[in-house]
Amino acid sequence: MVSAANNTFMVFASTNNSAVLTGHPFDLVKVRLQTGLYDSSIQCIKQTLVKDGPTGFYRGVLPPLLGVTPMFAVSFWGYDVGKRIVGSATGKTAAEFTIKDISTAGFISAIPTTLVAAPFERVKVMMQIQDSAKKSSMGSVIAEMYKTGGIRSIFKGSAATLARDGPGSALYFATYEYLKEKLSTPGEDMSIFAITVAGGCAGVSMWLGVFPIDTIKSTQQSSNTSVSIVQTTKNIYKRGGVKAFFPGVGPALARSFPANAATFLGVEVARTFLDKLVNAELRKMKAFIEKEAQEKAKEIKLKADEEYEIEKASIVRSETAAIDSNYEQKVKKASLAQQITKSTIGNKTRLRALATKEEVLNDIFDAAKEKLKSISSKKGEYKPILAKLIEEGLLALLEEKVIVKVREADVQLAKEAVEDAVKGFKEKSKFENVDVEVSESDFLSKDIAGGVVLTNASGKIEVDNTLEERLKLLSEEALPGIRLELFGPSKTRKFFN
Repeated sequence: MVSAANNTFMVFASTNNSAVLTGHPFDLVKVRLQTGLYDSSIQCIKQTLVKDGPTGFYRGVLPPLLGVTPMFAVSFWGYDVGKRIVGSATGKTAAEFTIKDISTAGFISAIPTTLVAAPFERVKVMMQIQDSAKKSSMGSVIAEMYKTGGIRSIFKGSAATLARDGPGSALYFATYEYLKEKLSTPGEDMSIFAITVAGGCAGVSMWLGVFPIDTIKSTQQSSNTSVSIVQTTKNIYKRGGVKAFFPGVGPALARSFPANAATFLGVEVARTFLDKLVNAELRKMKAFIEKEAQEKAKEIKLKADEEYEIEKASIVRSETAAIDSNYEQKVKKASLAQQITKSTIGNKTRLRALATKEEVLNDIFDAAKEKLKSISSKKGEYKPILAKLIEEGLLALLEEKVIVKVREADVQLAKEAVEDAVKGFKEKSKFENVDVEVSESDFLSKDIAGGVVLTNASGKIEVDNTLEERLKLLSEEALPGIRLELFGPSKTRKFFN
């Protein structure tokens, strides 16, 4: 099942990448017209061929190639989340949604998508508008943006991206769902014609609705200088009035229909395949469970019949007590045997219950370990955690010179967190001066979830404050409480302190 799902994912990724490769020349012409590099599509095409040759039309193709699959995955995941939110708020099922409900769900999908799309769009635009004499790699472009404005520079235009993708996604999904329903026959599987026409029209309607905002976004992202959305809008209007907001609309629409038709076709094919795959596995599981239940029922019946015969024999023996001098002894033996059997069964049941509880606890801690890995990816939440971990390590060491080791990806964030940590340390200790250095040569393994390791200047004393170590300590301390919360107090336990 995993192999088949991977194959489906590869098909979806290949479809998206093919759409990018096919449509990127149109997108390049659109962006160069939007940013004022050229006055017309013909001029842009001719100059690009003269300066860069045919390959020049694929300037900046790497960011969308890398980002298209995660962006569409997040977009369609966000759309499913949006439908659940709308359904919860309105009490409707997805089949009962109106255009308004679908549009709302589509708008919600744009919120997580912007976090992925904005940096990729920013890098793509900067690469597309480069002078042919100054060709730079994707890494060089990112480094230059970071140098001029830090991480905010890489995410420049995020607000404009959300302003475009919010209403754009609403139009996108609403158009698709509406046309898909109108072009499909009730009670039958969706045809490729219905999917591709609805998908293509969805892309066209989205671009028609949000193209002026896209022009503002592209213009804002094409410069490393700080400029607001309002000022960008004024500059565009001053350059050519309302018409200036629509340069490159032709190439955008020409690319939009086939690219989005292919995207929705890939999504529907993958979704249908996975649904069939899951249903097949569920049927197998159901058949297995039914078989196990039937076997257990047979065992219970055989055991019940056996116990019935034993009890019947016991009654017969009690009725013939007068003529059976060994009646009392036999009853005692039968009773003892029954008690032993019952005790044996009870012990086995308890052991199985204990094993099941242990599995549940292991699953909880395994899930907690997996959850830890997502913490460090959220910089805003992770920075105060790092600061607290460093502060606790300083209080444990009580040294004037401390070296902090983190993952290589966390070095910059750790440097920012050190200031808060030192401040908290000085408030809680008697140390006036403490030198804390974040190591830039000795890093923690990139495979851990995060956290820090602190050592004194000689390196002989070490405090392990990684997230894995904290979870380990927590699991040891909290295990009794977790057991009590999940399974309740033990009936055989007499003392709880």
